[in-house]
Amino acid sequence: MACQSGNKIGRYQGLNANGPENLDVVFLTYCRNGGLGVIGHKLSTGETCFFSIVENGDPNHSPKPGKKRYNEAWMRPSVVAADNCQNCPMASPFLHTPAVDQLRKPTDNSELLVPLSGNNPYSVIGQEFRQAPTTNIQNSCTSCHRPQCTQHFENYPLDELVIPPTFQNATDFDHSSIFDADRKAIREWCTTLNLN
Repeated sequence: MACQSGNKIGRYQGLNANGPENLDVVFLTYCRNGGLGVIGHKLSTGETCFFSIVENGDPNHSPKPGKKRYNEAWMRPSVVAADNCQNCPMASPFLHTPAVDQLRKPTDNSELLVPLSGNNPYSVIGQEFRQAPTTNIQNSCTSCHRPQCTQHFENYPLDELVIPPTFQNATDFDHSSIFDADRKAIREWCTTLNLN
């Protein structure tokens, strides 16, 4: 199944080293497959990192970086990188679907819980990780966002993954106006990639 029932997602503001919130950094936590994953994203630069709790770890009491027992509670970067996390959010750090975009920020219900990043830069940090693939295809799809391949989302067709465009309200974007040939070009490019 493309969606696992009971999945949970949380959003946390980044913190500066001296304590106050860093409004330029956001972390999303998501519980799935009995584990806890985290995506950290710096809005201004597009730098993105992936974390995952150790198998059978306690998502409610996992220490933050720099705290005691951190290395025992979180997987090493090489282990997380081997999972190819960047294969899922290829177009931007966060995936958007009609289901995900129903979630609103509790402190401001006019804002999506999962932030839009549009055409902003996007790069995966950590020497263990490879960059999400991109292409030089120029068409109506890639004029708004980087291409997205969906091998991991077999029950979602390509056009149902709402990849945030450059305008603010991605949920109102009508994909039916995109030419079938343009979508076909992205799908064919996706088949050339070795995403495992």
